[in-house]
Amino acid sequence: MSRIDARNGAFGIIPGELDGAIVTNDFPVFAVDGERICAQYLRFVTTTPQFRDYCQTLSKGTTNRQRMDEQTFLAIPIPLPSLAEQKRLVAAHAATVAKAEEAETRANAREQEAARFLESALGLQAQAAKPDFASGKLHFVRFVGMDRWDIVDEVASMSTKHPLVMLGSISTSIHTGTTPPTARRDYFDGDIPFFTPADLGPEPVLVQGNRTLSHLALVDKKARVFEKDSLLFVGIGSSIGKVGIVGVETATANQQITGIFLDRTKACVRFVHAWLDANKELSTREKAQTTLPILSQERILRIPVPLPPLSEQERIVARLDELRAQSRAARAEAATLREAAATVFSAALFAANPSIAVNP
Repeated sequence: MSRIDARNGAFGIIPGELDGAIVTNDFPVFAVDGERICAQYLRFVTTTPQFRDYCQTLSKGTTNRQRMDEQTFLAIPIPLPSLAEQKRLVAAHAATVAKAEEAETRANAREQEAARFLESALGLQAQAAKPDFASGKLHFVRFVGMDRWDIVDEVASMSTKHPLVMLGSISTSIHTGTTPPTARRDYFDGDIPFFTPADLGPEPVLVQGNRTLSHLALVDKKARVFEKDSLLFVGIGSSIGKVGIVGVETATANQQITGIFLDRTKACVRFVHAWLDANKELSTREKAQTTLPILSQERILRIPVPLPPLSEQERIVARLDELRAQSRAARAEAATLREAAATVFSAALFAANPSIAVNP
């Protein structure tokens, strides 16, 4: 048990491979009486909402350092059916969780298949290993076709069956977002999405973010507008390299995000997004190593992108969408199964004794 995080359900069973492990004094360790209770049953009890709520009421201290002592923990009442019933409940819970894990495995497989498909469709290959310049031996490097002359150029060690172009050669405009003065509350909480790096996630198309701006912020020119289908690229901070696509007619973004509008006669924004999302190390290779990693607009425009014909770009995107839809469906199935396992287990425990582990 974690004294500090008991209120958040921080309990666990030590597995066989950690037999003899050491913990700090903030983690009391209890031996379970196997003749009265199954260890996994006890573990599952600690994951129920009723048990967590009870722990929350018993934890003492400031908001972020609330603790529960051992005696308080040991005094918590819990439902205790027969060992046979405990094992039945654990087995039923485990069976449902196993199905959830199978679904998660399918989701991971589809995502890995998507990555392999993108590499195969573009004919990506790693060329010969870079020479060991530290050895002091004489080496020859071909500079033809290189966009930069140094020994850390990832592009020099990559080949593709399609031409490699700079992002700037397929872009028509580039702008960096801005944040309106926070003291002006009338600039915020409107109906215009205001994207930050936290809003850029696994879904490529962005429709709404956690924050919004008002039309007044646009009228006063305190925010930069990005039109639909703009490619958003995080150019500063710990999440540098994250990408998204504006999915609404008008959106804004903060100063960590740079918006690029692509030449639609040359590039499909979904394809470029897929390439950048799968190759963050390559797209951020020129970041300045300051306190916060940063990529200037100039450096963003130098990011290399393989460029198949538009019809091939669209075919690649269609297949990626298909694989990722299968992955999303499998993850949703896994989440549903895990929720069902927890709900059924909790209901079986507390339906007959609703007052136990609810009111201290």
